[in-house]
Amino acid sequence: MLSKKLIQYLPKANSIFKCIIIFQIISLFLIVLGNNSLISNRPFQTKTRINLIDVESTKTDTQVIKFSDQEVPVIRKSPGDFQLETNLPDNFSSKLIFKVIKIKEFGMGILMSGDISDGDAKRFRQNLKEWSQNDIKFIALHSPGGIIEEALEIGKEIRSQNLNTLMPAFSICLSACPYIFASGVSRIKGSRSLIGVHQSYYEENLVLPLFFAVESIQKTQAEIFKHLREMGTSTDLIEFVLDTP
Repeated sequence: MLSKKLIQYLPKANSIFKCIIIFQIISLFLIVLGNNSLISNRPFQTKTRINLIDVESTKTDTQVIKFSDQEVPVIRKSPGDFQLETNLPDNFSSKLIFKVIKIKEFGMGILMSGDISDGDAKRFRQNLKEWSQNDIKFIALHSPGGIIEEALEIGKEIRSQNLNTLMPAFSICLSACPYIFASGVSRIKGSRSLIGVHQSYYEENLVLPLFFAVESIQKTQAEIFKHLREMGTSTDLIEFVLDTP
């Protein structure tokens, strides 16, 4: 047994409990402050992808192509229905890149390529103002995905400007990108392009409670439902989103 003299120097139970609670609150605050993507910003976060996989296109309307976080499918070997006057980037940038392009069948437009990252929606709105004199008709997409909130904001801006969305030959639109594609007044997809969706996920963290991530993902799904409904697109798409690992 501990002596009475030693016991008097031990901290009381309620003091220990208070210290633990304070430590947890501070830890959670620092995590949210330093990386708020763990809660709401990046339920569809795009990981670094290191390989582009050549995919042979077929004549079937629907085909299943599986790929990992380190592999992205890109069609290179089949002719397309309509093509850009410029080549698509061989690699995806860490943020969206915007480029004025022209397609014979559709006129002037903007090619939007790369990962969808923090601040891209704001950059897109700013650039649209500069391109207003070019009589922009469409937004062409080539993206492996990224932050869902940014994609939804970009989509809303596209619809407010009455722009069409387009996927040219050899292009891909994965993860959060399809919600941008869905925002076009008219949505034009070449038969030699790929659209892909998957479940939302969060970065594993030992301090952040799991229920925060679950709550965030459910909130994001609700925002996606609302977005698709407002864009006049079938919410049946969510069935494929929730069923694809």
